[in-house]
Amino acid sequence: MRIAETIELVEGSLKIVRFEGRPFWQARIYDPRTRNSVTRSLRTKDRAEAQTKAIQLWSDIAPKIAADLPVVAQSIESLVLEYYDAQQKRIDAGIVKPGTLKDIRSQLKPFLTYCALHGIRELISVKPYSFNSFVEWRRDESLVITTGTAGVLKPTSLNKGIREVRAWWKWLKSRHLVDFDIELMEQTMRKEQEKDRNVAIPDKHWELIEREIHRRAFLAKPSKKTQPGHLYFRRAFYYLLMVLVTTGLRPQEATNLLKWKDFTLKKKDPKQKDAFTSACVINVVNPGGKGSRQVVSHGGMLLQAFKKYAATWRHDHGYKALKPDDLVFCYPATNDAYPYSQWGLEFRKTIKHLGLQGKGYTIRSTRSTYITDSIAKGVSPYILARNTGHSIEIMKKHYEQMGVEELAAALL
Repeated sequence: MRIAETIELVEGSLKIVRFEGRPFWQARIYDPRTRNSVTRSLRTKDRAEAQTKAIQLWSDIAPKIAADLPVVAQSIESLVLEYYDAQQKRIDAGIVKPGTLKDIRSQLKPFLTYCALHGIRELISVKPYSFNSFVEWRRDESLVITTGTAGVLKPTSLNKGIREVRAWWKWLKSRHLVDFDIELMEQTMRKEQEKDRNVAIPDKHWELIEREIHRRAFLAKPSKKTQPGHLYFRRAFYYLLMVLVTTGLRPQEATNLLKWKDFTLKKKDPKQKDAFTSACVINVVNPGGKGSRQVVSHGGMLLQAFKKYAATWRHDHGYKALKPDDLVFCYPATNDAYPYSQWGLEFRKTIKHLGLQGKGYTIRSTRSTYITDSIAKGVSPYILARNTGHSIEIMKKHYEQMGVEELAAALL
């Protein structure tokens, strides 16, 4: 097709052309990287209007060329799919856990729905403010679409979705697909907002829980339904909860990271080789994430008692002897970690049996309980943050749950 007319607007970079048989002007912006021109229809027959539109288009595209950013339209959906592929490669390399991709998909699926509903289809059209209404939509409207039931999304779930969108955008920046930040921030969790999960367990309820898990671990008699492996798990569950509430470890640190070689006794008398002592140092090693630190606690006696039980049980049932590299709370047949959901299910069964469901208690409440109790005992927030791997601000924000009784005991 022959060119009917050409006007050069920026020497060597921008010109507008009109072809014979086509009414609209087109802009041609030269890209030295490909030695070709980026062509866009200006959707106008008027020469003056075409020049104005072309200069505006050039002012948008030229900086992207200079910054080595793509100028060809790429769909939001295709880039999210590429992001999934990138995360799968990280899983295959052992950098992140296999369940990570499923979680990422569940968070970005509503985001793609939002983009479709709001006509945000191509990356090239995204501005810093393009996703500003995502927060309100995800919080107030999205549940009808994702679950079929109207409701307001909890702040913790909302922030989780926002973090994943921001992580995706950070990935785009790392690939030089974008050069600006989006105005999408996590929502502040107001201190006065009532916490409804992972709530610290008060003494009167913890006594009930401890008594019940002790009964099931030590006093329950074997039956046709309780095989040796079941009884071992109950004993492991007892020691796990007691270690968690004594050390403040994150539950998954204790179940998936803690090995026998990672804890050492702090005050063992060399003359009393079999003496049990409580003070110990736990070395938390997390090569694939944050939280690596040394934890000082009085969990030594608990760990020693469980180690003695585990070693004896393995011997009696024909399993391999304990090794320093074995996980502390592992499945003895394979030395692999129990599924974390199994620990959570056992905790929920205990809570339900005691009639304490609906109070926000989870297995992670042991960490809240440890921190809250330590604050009540006057432990320095700095020391406590150092021992638990929290920042002082986050620790105070989420775990200062002292009730009137605890305050009175500490201050009166």
